[in-house]
Amino acid sequence: MMIFVADKGESQRILSTGGIIFQGRVYGQLVLTRSFGDWGIKTYGVIVDPHITRITINEDDLYCVIASDGIWDVIKDQEFMNLVNMKLNTGELSKCVLFESLKRGSLDNLSCFVISLN
Repeated sequence: MMIFVADKGESQRILSTGGIIFQGRVYGQLVLTRSFGDWGIKTYGVIVDPHITRITINEDDLYCVIASDGIWDVIKDQEFMNLVNMKLNTGELSKCVLFESLKRGSLDNLSCFVISLN
């Protein structure tokens, strides 16, 4: 789960450390508030500590998807589910997501891992 600046708790954390949020992004550049890279804006409150959420996986869950913000900026959850319905294997699905993100104009770094849960 990614924490976006739209998350009130993360926005407050950024602002309380003296960070700046404008145009919906930290320092107007980064939509994420937690990142391993982006060293140039660490002074604006971006941290490397992960936000961890535990969920219970059940038999209805088909995939675990790990993707960068460059993917999620242009492909929404339901749109990803529409791609899943194309019945591709995990490798093909990852490639399809990458190419679809490029086609939609993403200029960010793109990474996508799809792990089958069944």
